[in-house]
Amino acid sequence: LADNAKVIKCIREIIAGLSPKSEKVCYEENSLIFLNQKKQFYMLLEGELTIRSRDRRHIIARLVSTVICGLGIMEDVYLQTASYAVFRVLPREQAFEIITQKNLWQVMFYIIHNYAGKVCQWNNILTQMSSYEVICETLKRLDEEPVNIKYSITALQYIQEKTGLSRSYILKVIGELKVQKKVTIQRGILTGLKHTEL
Repeated sequence: LADNAKVIKCIREIIAGLSPKSEKVCYEENSLIFLNQKKQFYMLLEGELTIRSRDRRHIIARLVSTVICGLGIMEDVYLQTASYAVFRVLPREQAFEIITQKNLWQVMFYIIHNYAGKVCQWNNILTQMSSYEVICETLKRLDEEPVNIKYSITALQYIQEKTGLSRSYILKVIGELKVQKKVTIQRGILTGLKHTEL
């Protein structure tokens, strides 16, 4: 997958190109934003949000500023702010016109390619692994999350939101991993993980 620093640089380049024609919009925590109804292009400057599936209501991704949303490539999803959030917003069609005028499609392609790669990778995990392996992989992802996400959500909640697996099965697997000393969990929060042993 793409280098994260390069992806962030590309996102900032897109935001710099689009910001003069956009408006500032602020949302309170737990606000819902339905992307495909409004056909807006959202640039998150401050805050955190989750992308959620409309049919299953589980979390597809947790995002921390700076990110862009509303590209029109994911159907049946919505955003939910996980904190007070500040966006720059403009109509999607206008955003694409500016990207064309400013010759930013190569930059945009890099971002979309990275997003698509992450979605495909996660889909492969969910469809090709056993439930036990999915839980282990999800714990690895939790361990790699930014600190403000990692320490604000229990391992159980994170796995349930990402996978839709049953609470009892997740707790059983986490219990086994704790006994095997492959994970350390304190008050539900993942504090240690041996990647090589999972």
